[in-house]
Amino acid sequence: MNDPRQENWLETLIGMIIGGTVILLLIVCLMALFRDSDEGSTNQPAKQSVVQADEAVHSPSATR
Repeated sequence: MNDPRQENWLETLIGMIIGGTVILLLIVCLMALFRDSDEGSTNQPAKQSVVQADEAVHSPSATR
């Protein structure tokens, strides 16, 4: 009943599940961090250029 191969297989399976879960969590965290930093760095200039374009359209000197 107590086959050492079966216990080793169970330990290996549990270890693989835990290891895979940890690796997936690390990947998700890294992707979230990089996505936030990318949006933060590219969002600011985009917002500024939109504001500048909006001001250029609505400024009185642009209509003359």
